[in-house]
Amino acid sequence: MSGQGRYRNLWEHYYNVDRLRISVVKEELDTLLFHPDIKHTRTPILFFANKMDLKNVMSSDTLTNILKLDDIQHKPWSICSCSAMTGEGIQDGIQWLQG
Repeated sequence: MSGQGRYRNLWEHYYNVDRLRISVVKEELDTLLFHPDIKHTRTPILFFANKMDLKNVMSSDTLTNILKLDDIQHKPWSICSCSAMTGEGIQDGIQWLQG
């Protein structure tokens, strides 16, 4: 699947964002962050680093570095390692959103 915006609605059905697609994720994140409706808001952003129950996945620290999340200065953000299959880490993200 390409990273074109017209396919974005299909991403919820595509569960494997691997090392080859991380540049697409970065491009989409940048597009989102600079969108006029979002750019000047303080809306918090929660990233779930899913599939942490599998071998050879990127850690949340690696994803933070690759996606340059530390450069997001104008919005509160957090990244949570999780496994959608086991539910591990999901509650941590929800609690962060609740403050």
